[in-house]
Amino acid sequence: MEFKDYYKILQLDPSAEPEVIAAAYKRLALKYHPDTNKELESNLKMQEINAAYQILSDPVKRAEYDLLRGQDKSSFRDVVSPSKRDDLSLVYQSDFSIASQNGSKLFKLPKW
Repeated sequence: MEFKDYYKILQLDPSAEPEVIAAAYKRLALKYHPDTNKELESNLKMQEINAAYQILSDPVKRAEYDLLRGQDKSSFRDVVSPSKRDDLSLVYQSDFSIASQNGSKLFKLPKW
């Protein structure tokens, strides 16, 4: 899976506040939305923008993404000791989803 820099896609600094993230999304959505931009690439660009906003607008998903981003674009499997991998497998699933255990959301940051 290719690592995508969501901050770069939304043209943001990694320390951007939630309000700035929302404003950047709206600005780019107006520019690249297929209804207003008839270029063939606009649909793909809008998909990237939506994916980036979905992660960066959610505080939990953003924290998980920032952890991955800080690990030189490698996965937890590559940088975490085997004893901690089982704990992280509950937390990290594809597309930065949050694991559910008995219907409640579970989120633990690893303690290195």
